[in-house]
Amino acid sequence: MRVLRLIYRNMLVLVFVLTSWFAVPTSVFISDVETIINGHEVTFKRITPFGEMHARWREEITMIGSGFECRTSWKQDRFQQQAGNAVEYTASPELWPCLDLKQPFTYWSIRRAYLFGVIPLRTSDSLDVVIP
Repeated sequence: MRVLRLIYRNMLVLVFVLTSWFAVPTSVFISDVETIINGHEVTFKRITPFGEMHARWREEITMIGSGFECRTSWKQDRFQQQAGNAVEYTASPELWPCLDLKQPFTYWSIRRAYLFGVIPLRTSDSLDVVIP
């Protein structure tokens, strides 16, 4: 009887994890408002309606016209509530070759939040066209 309860409980946890991944996108927990890029400086405005979230993210730039690309590796961070909901940071050096060209480009950022810090949710992304 105890073994059956253990199996049942584990199956419920598995169903919860799979349902969370399929049904709940990261954008529910980290809502992208605006991304501003000025030189190598990035300002990311977002809303975290349920408080602090652990997430992984990466960025990609594609030059309009030439198709030249620069992309970052996955980074892990804690997204916290802040006054003004804005975070300013220096772009990853992996993006500098594209940013230094001073041509129009598309900026794509992908985020994956982790429920309770361990259960990965479906990714969400944002795409912006930037004309320096």
